[in-house]
Amino acid sequence: MVDKETMNKEMEVLLAEREVTVNDKKIIVKRYSLLDTIRLAAHASSIVASVIQDSDKTASAITKLTFKGNNQIENNSIRMLGLVELLSIVGEDGVYLLKELLVKSTNLDEDEVEEIDLVDGIDLVFAMYEVNKGFFMKFMKKLEKKIPKKKRETKKEKSE
Repeated sequence: MVDKETMNKEMEVLLAEREVTVNDKKIIVKRYSLLDTIRLAAHASSIVASVIQDSDKTASAITKLTFKGNNQIENNSIRMLGLVELLSIVGEDGVYLLKELLVKSTNLDEDEVEEIDLVDGIDLVFAMYEVNKGFFMKFMKKLEKKIPKKKRETKKEKSE
């Protein structure tokens, strides 16, 4: 029987690249290089501050972005709403960072990224996330350390 750690390492190798079709064009999504990671992390500081400041809205937006139900139209609508909410939290800095993330992980240039429609864009962002999950997970672990933990109210406190 294969242990979980071995299986995760094998999956990372399999997901080192992914092909996605956007606007009838095949796009290769690849992992970030070391230098790309350093440059992208440097751009993320103002976005981290926005996310920390409004962690409840961020969590809600991410929940919507990752929604998968049985109805494709409903899925796309909810996912688009999540993207709009997330972009409203991170502002123009977030839009710039997302564009940089896509350019660095695909064979697209900045102009081509600007032309991607919303539904294809969400699919491309998810492929980028899957291929670069290690980068994002490390980033999220650092972010979680900075987000203040909310104290849960007891029943007694709620009734007062």
